Amino acid sequence: MRPAQRLRLLGALVAAAETGLGLLLMGTVLAPYFWVTAALTLAVTFVAGRFMTPPPEPPEDPGTGDPPEPPWWPEFESALRAHMQDPVPARERLTRRR
Repeated sequence: MRPAQRLRLLGALVAAAETGLGLLLMGTVLAPYFWVTAALTLAVTFVAGRFMTPPPEPPEDPGTGDPPEPPWWPEFESALRAHMQDPVPARERLTRRR
């Protein structure tokens, strides 16, 4: 049993006990107190149980992989590799021409 379910079960049992005490003390001034506390116990229990439950996982999209390669990428990649393998840096090429 998950913790949220245990909390809800415990809250329901406590609220049932408070309601029972309210029924036993029906003719006294304390009866409304027990009914109000039973209602508050249930409300707090179910709200707290909701916060304890993790949100559902979103469904997986089959298209969440890498996007397709753009059409200009192979040409750019080959030009970049040629530039990176050039033994003479661009700055030296500029100064040699003068």
